[in-house]
Amino acid sequence: MCLHLPSVGQTTAQLMDSANAYVNKDFKKAIAFANTAYHTANSAKSKRDIAATAFLLGYTNYMAGNHDEALKYYVAAEQQFADLHDTAGLQKVYKEKAVFYTKQKKFAEANAAVSTALVYAEKLKDTSAIADDYNTRGVMFLDEKRDDSAIHYFRKAYNYYRLIDQSVGMSYSLDYLASALSEIDSLDEALGYLQLSRQLRIKTGDRMGEALAVNNIGELLLAQKKPKEAISWFKDAAEKSHALSFTDLEANTYKMMATAYGAIGDYKMAFNSSAEYEKLHEQILNEKRINAIEELQTRYETEKKEHANKLLTEANKLQALKLNRNRIAIAALSIVALLGILIFWLIYNRSRIQQQNQMREEILRQQQLRAKAVMDAEEMERQRIARELHDGVGQLLAATRRNIVQLQPPPPADSDPLSLIDESIREVRQLSHQMMPPSLRNKSLRSAIEELAARLSQGGALKVATEFIEADSLQTSPEVTLMLYRILQEISANTIKHAGATTINIELVNHDTELTLMVYDDGKGFDKQEVMAAGGGLGLKNIEARVAYINGSLEIDSRPGKGTTYIIEVPLGTGKAA
Repeated sequence: MCLHLPSVGQTTAQLMDSANAYVNKDFKKAIAFANTAYHTANSAKSKRDIAATAFLLGYTNYMAGNHDEALKYYVAAEQQFADLHDTAGLQKVYKEKAVFYTKQKKFAEANAAVSTALVYAEKLKDTSAIADDYNTRGVMFLDEKRDDSAIHYFRKAYNYYRLIDQSVGMSYSLDYLASALSEIDSLDEALGYLQLSRQLRIKTGDRMGEALAVNNIGELLLAQKKPKEAISWFKDAAEKSHALSFTDLEANTYKMMATAYGAIGDYKMAFNSSAEYEKLHEQILNEKRINAIEELQTRYETEKKEHANKLLTEANKLQALKLNRNRIAIAALSIVALLGILIFWLIYNRSRIQQQNQMREEILRQQQLRAKAVMDAEEMERQRIARELHDGVGQLLAATRRNIVQLQPPPPADSDPLSLIDESIREVRQLSHQMMPPSLRNKSLRSAIEELAARLSQGGALKVATEFIEADSLQTSPEVTLMLYRILQEISANTIKHAGATTINIELVNHDTELTLMVYDDGKGFDKQEVMAAGGGLGLKNIEARVAYINGSLEIDSRPGKGTTYIIEVPLGTGKAA
């Protein structure tokens, strides 16, 4: 038996290929090859190879469970990629660091890492990498038991994969989505996504993934207390895994089958399934079936069959070519006739659709005009009251103070009347600024958020943290700036009034084509389904109306004792967000 350990003459690229080949089979060999590649790259002083091999060492150590070593090499890779200004490399490192921190249950660090990975993916305009990062953030939220947020990001990942027709990524997103939906007992919806995932696995020829999907469908049906239906899926999974020599999965299917048979009272079949599980489990523990002669014989037979199939395929191609010539002539005549019918139908259907679209657009336009009128009237009234407070009441209080000071003899500066008037002037000025902050008049969303955060943090009872990503040169329209500020005011008011939170985190991310505002707190949270069923409070309705006004979307994730997360996404570059 040959151990295939690293040899002195191999290049860095060859050693990395060998490490990747073993990464899912033999962790010790994978680490040995990656370690040799890393030292070879260092000897050659190739910064790019050092970065790549350090990343590979981090990944192989993570897969082997050596978490301290994994983090050490991820940090080394990050430093090298940063020196090289390698955006793609940095995106990969931060994504894997997010996976690492999620495994360690360090969710704050995981969220920071995946946020950075998303920034790099957006810079690269790499749709696949963006989708990968959304999946990673979804897994983080799933492990954190924030299921609604996990579902939101798995859906986003799936939609990005669909844009590039990446079936493998779509199937993984659907599997994750089904897991998250199962956690909130949406078993029927989860079952539908597993069925769709199975179809994608079949489409891509992923037989192992198909077998896993079939087994997962059986487990979901068993969770729905449908053991009879589950048994047929477990049987199918057992056959498929047996055909693939996927012994671990085959053993699991018999174990689950025993549970299903027990649930319907068929104890004989439950015993037989349990016995089959024990036999396969023992086989897994003692499996040593590598035989070089059989492997060579199989390879020889395969090559012989492939050669025979190649000859047969060539013969079939010649026959098919002759048949196709006749079929083409018939098809051409049919196409000409169908084309005339199709053109007429398309013209008629297009006209009908245009009329429907025009009607929908007019209804939507009228709704938007009504909403704009209400919002504009509200803001004008705010501005009028702010001016009255500043120019009217404020000036009257200032004049009153001057008159009191001019009395003979003048009262002391710290007397009760003067102190009360000074306090009133400060209150009026603060209320005027709250209704129309100066930063909004300067059209600066970031400065308005920072000013609001500073005001909320006064007194020390509430800590407000802000984070801005790619927001230094962010330009938004006055409507978007104003609406997002009012939304933040409403969320802050709800948090202070109802949540009992000690910390609020505000995160603003510019994705070039989309602006994301995420606000989350450590308060007592609420039952979202119960609140929505009751029609939602006035505060939530105000938030929804303002988000709709700027063509945005709103996601709320909250559970009792778990805090509340608001995710507002607004398109940039078109409409009100420009």
